[in-house]
Amino acid sequence: ESNPAENLLLAFSTGNLLDTLEITGTLIDLMTKAPIGSAIIGLYPIDDTLDIFTGPPYYFTQTNKNGNYVFKNIKDGDYRLYAFEDGNKNLVCQSEREAYAFQPEPITLDTAYIADTLNLQFLNIDTLKLTRTGVSGRYFNVYANKYLMHAKLLAENDSVVTFKYNDDHKSLKVYNTFSIKDSLKIFAELQDSLGVIAQDTFYLKFIESSRKADEYQVTFEEAVGSLKNKRINGKITFSKPLQSITLDSIVIKKDSITQYLIAQSFSYKLDSLEHILEYSIDIPQEVLDTLSKKPDTKNMAKGKGSKGAGGKATYNLYFPKGSFMSIENDSSQASNKQLKFIAPEMVGLINGSITTSYDSFTIQLLDSKMVVVKEHKNEKTYSFDEVQPGEYLIRVLIDENGNGKWDMPDIRNNIPAEKVVLYKDETGASKTVIRANWEVTIDLSF
Repeated sequence: ESNPAENLLLAFSTGNLLDTLEITGTLIDLMTKAPIGSAIIGLYPIDDTLDIFTGPPYYFTQTNKNGNYVFKNIKDGDYRLYAFEDGNKNLVCQSEREAYAFQPEPITLDTAYIADTLNLQFLNIDTLKLTRTGVSGRYFNVYANKYLMHAKLLAENDSVVTFKYNDDHKSLKVYNTFSIKDSLKIFAELQDSLGVIAQDTFYLKFIESSRKADEYQVTFEEAVGSLKNKRINGKITFSKPLQSITLDSIVIKKDSITQYLIAQSFSYKLDSLEHILEYSIDIPQEVLDTLSKKPDTKNMAKGKGSKGAGGKATYNLYFPKGSFMSIENDSSQASNKQLKFIAPEMVGLINGSITTSYDSFTIQLLDSKMVVVKEHKNEKTYSFDEVQPGEYLIRVLIDENGNGKWDMPDIRNNIPAEKVVLYKDETGASKTVIRANWEVTIDLSF
């Protein structure tokens, strides 16, 4: 007594006989293929004006921990099938914060029905729009109602409008880089994750402000050198747009005396909106020669070995103060970080052949946190080299319509996401273990 009933089923007749039809199916995450438990599965009659965003379902059930669900005692007819995570327990999906899934084609129910697997994905369907603009201290902010994938700001007088995404990626911060007498008309073009473009205009205006400028932060991520490819690769992130880069004094240091200028081989790619600079440097031949020498094991045993991995010398990548100047004339601080070098025997290799009828696709290597580590596109073979030891998964994004990119679902037009395939071996395992100096061959077919 007084114990809550589990999996309680109440059936009501819609006529002289009890309805007996059933629907079974499974709900998984679109990108990870993990089962989704405790989600609402809803059925709406085909002629119902409601959907998961506007009203509760006519029939609903819930997935178990394995992502499975079952409807029992359903009346025959035509239905639309949806799933959503109902965080606020109101039986209506709020797409700005609750993930959802749908079956594109209606279900005609006249016998027991096994539904296609539903793929859950978070995607805000609100119509993209510019909501407001305004001055904040010495900056001007432009706000949208949802996450922005791309933005363009064009001035009526053809001046270059310098801006960045704010942390929420729903707003833009515009910098005062040219004089405006009163205000200047700006044409805005915004794009969301569905590829929908919203166009609008606003008037840009700056005012005198005693507020301090935002702090200039430059983050130097660890630079890694490949002895196989003879290159050093790294990434630098900036909190403000860049105005200038000075390469002349960037050096690789072995000690206070031995230095190698690398300006001539320093190449980079700059994402001007995200303010991320990815760079690549040739490893000087003298450095390669030193790192390629076998350790002096006799001296190392006596405690006389040099520092660094494998008893080799250590090297630092030095960026002097002022290497990067912001749009507000801030100067970057000096950075002197030790370089990490990877020898072929320290890492692994994953490669294989690809058998497919598709012309456009992306092979992704994911780490244990489902973060994309490497990618390969549109070839009949693939190779992921210099893979750090650990557990990995291989995911394939298939560009079914051949438009050059993988397309997400569009529930408003009943268009499903393009195919996502997670590799599994003959035992059903999706994880692949890589050890140092291992080569693993995985042939893919999709």
